[in-house]
Amino acid sequence: GLPENYYNGLPFPGDEITFNTIGEHGYWEILTEPEFGMTGGFYRLSLNASSGFVGLDEPEFIRILKRENEDHSWELEGVFESYSDDIFVHSGMSGFSEFVISGNFSQNPLPIELIHFSAEAMGRMVELNWATASEINNDFFTLERTTNMREIEIIGRTPGAGNSNSVLRYSYTDRDPHPGISYYRLKQTDYDGSYEYSEWVAVSVNPDDGNELEILRLFQQDGSVFMLLQTQPRSNLEIRVSDIYGREVHHERMHSASETMRYSFVTNTTGLIFINISDGTKRVSGRLVIQ
Repeated sequence: GLPENYYNGLPFPGDEITFNTIGEHGYWEILTEPEFGMTGGFYRLSLNASSGFVGLDEPEFIRILKRENEDHSWELEGVFESYSDDIFVHSGMSGFSEFVISGNFSQNPLPIELIHFSAEAMGRMVELNWATASEINNDFFTLERTTNMREIEIIGRTPGAGNSNSVLRYSYTDRDPHPGISYYRLKQTDYDGSYEYSEWVAVSVNPDDGNELEILRLFQQDGSVFMLLQTQPRSNLEIRVSDIYGREVHHERMHSASETMRYSFVTNTTGLIFINISDGTKRVSGRLVIQ
């Protein structure tokens, strides 16, 4: 992944350029040890940008930036010497640390960099997450799904940021996924209608999976006890309530219809009560003082 504070110090003015973007594939860390005798002086640095850089309309306005570490801001050091055959050359450099290729959006619109795209089953839903390191003219994202790689469904759309040179994170929840294995991908569309796709990612959804039984809220009001429960739909619940002497003051069996349900009962007792709820696989309990 990218180092911490990757965009620290941007934008800032340079010789002929205001630096406001950094190439995500152009990060180098060059270190030296005192025992090798390279502790000072100046050197000439050549960096190869042949891989991962497209859309460099004016490479002569690309420069090499340098910083000591992630706690420092990027700076322009040395003198730009030349660009030829994807090689950027600076002379008069000193010190060894972190280096990047940098420029300006308007002169060199670097492509959108998708850091990651992931799909994760969350019970009976699928959470889709992705992040971009930079965006140029990004209109919107489209979320697509398939089970067989032939029939592709569009399940959602999320606006893009237009132009950005900072890390942006996005998410989308597929609330009605297919059971079994499905494949998801991201389609990114520019303002001019051009688009590109991410790779497909696979996720398996078990229709029997769901939220575990849990008491979300428990309170008394006007002589009744109210509960908000998290359950698995279509589960059979048994609710038992007893007082501090172990005497049963309420007992009911019921069927849950959704992932969350409200339940209430009237009680004539006072003092501390104990509530035990079971769905056949898990048991949860709570306590409440009845006034």
